[in-house]
Amino acid sequence: MANPNIAGFSTIGLEGADYTATYTGYAQSSAVSSTNTPDYPGPTGQYSLGQISKGADGSEWVYVLAGSAITQGDVVIITNTGALWTATSITNTLAASKLGNWLGAQPFTAVTSGQYCWVQRAGKCAGISVIASTSANVTLYTTTTAGRLSSASVASTTSIASGVVLTTANVSGLTQAIFNFPVVGATQ
Repeated sequence: MANPNIAGFSTIGLEGADYTATYTGYAQSSAVSSTNTPDYPGPTGQYSLGQISKGADGSEWVYVLAGSAITQGDVVIITNTGALWTATSITNTLAASKLGNWLGAQPFTAVTSGQYCWVQRAGKCAGISVIASTSANVTLYTTTTAGRLSSASVASTTSIASGVVLTTANVSGLTQAIFNFPVVGATQ
């Protein structure tokens, strides 16, 4: 039986879109090796930064460059500055200057700064990072811990993660969520 937590495959003409993989861009000025090959997608490879892919389960993913290290399940802010689409783990400080920016998560693997990956933007997400005791079915907020959300709001400090809802309360580890094209909301 197929794993119900994995989005599966792309349904819009993207052969080989693997949402669980990370990629290192090909550096033409360096020697070809097992980690530097034109077979690995990068900004000039198989996918374009900002490219959208639809999963077989109705999920939506965007191809990004990790602007910082991303731990598995981290909620990230997606920033589009022209041709460069970056994902950076969310914090109160970062969110305060990114009102309206897209949010997403990489629920399957950790990503090293400078690598490329698919970040989920819509659908049932296998797991996001939240602070212990975060409640289900309530508004979620940013925290001081990179990549994690909470159901607790701190006046004049936290921002709303609009469009993200936990399906169960968090006891420990990653928690399933529903993404409905989330964005950074107002600071509380």
